[in-house]
Amino acid sequence: MAQVETGRDKPETYGTWWNTNSLDENWYREIFDVRPRAHAFFMDWLGSRHREGETITRILEVGCGRALYADFLKAYDYNGTDISEKEIEFCRRRHGGPAERFFVADAIADDLRGPYDLVFSHAVIDHVYDVNLFIQKLFAATTGWLYISAYRDWHPQRLRHEYNWYPEGTCYNNHLSPVECRQALEDVGARDIQVFPVFVDNRTDNFPFETVIIARK
Repeated sequence: MAQVETGRDKPETYGTWWNTNSLDENWYREIFDVRPRAHAFFMDWLGSRHREGETITRILEVGCGRALYADFLKAYDYNGTDISEKEIEFCRRRHGGPAERFFVADAIADDLRGPYDLVFSHAVIDHVYDVNLFIQKLFAATTGWLYISAYRDWHPQRLRHEYNWYPEGTCYNNHLSPVECRQALEDVGARDIQVFPVFVDNRTDNFPFETVIIARK
């Protein structure tokens, strides 16, 4: 396969809803709690890195929302970024630490302030305007590992990503192509690339699988 395409246009209103909605921490907790198997799989994977003798200290979560992972990753230098200014302000008040620990960014267009030992993102790639560039920007910010999960099912038959604009949420609802995801990482020299489904079962939105993307520098 030839190199993947990047450079899709960013809609003018992209991300507006995430800055203007009135949803509180309960909403973020609810959407976090519907993915227990996905979270458990990620934490098990992270533990496996340590069992292999690797050192992971500085971590970035892209699309951190209210940074619920900060409670799970207290032993790390956990950092978070989100497109929503109001959520980053909340994270700074709730979780403390240096001001730069949480920062506002469009991960595709802005500086992610790396490097990190691990960059991870859950249920964000499903809504971005350029899937391939999102993968490559996150990968560029790590000196170690990249871990991305997409909650909108596993689509092994797709040779290209499918983008569907969701006006109410001012974002996209994407169906990812595993082929393109892998190629996006091959194009930037990633090693140990894995793109595979994780069965989550207990979902209420008719997506029984999640797509997991893992790679290392």
